[in-house]
Amino acid sequence: MSKIIGMGGKEQPKAQLNIKASDLKDIVCEQCESKFFRPVNAFKRLSALISPTGKEQIIPIPVYRCDECGYINKEFLPKDA
Repeated sequence: MSKIIGMGGKEQPKAQLNIKASDLKDIVCEQCESKFFRPVNAFKRLSALISPTGKEQIIPIPVYRCDECGYINKEFLPKDA
């Protein structure tokens, strides 16, 4: 069993969950109902004014696209996209 070290250096047992794949709900494409997705990246620009380096930066944002039709479910998009 895994242990977590808490305050004072004492070890506390970590709870074990027994989750079966059959207990999980599939996420499907909102367009074609496929269950298979590929990771892709969306890109955002970070202004030089707020960048830690003082230079404009391009930031990759990981999202998942349907492997069958290419659609990106709303729940996979960044919040402000």
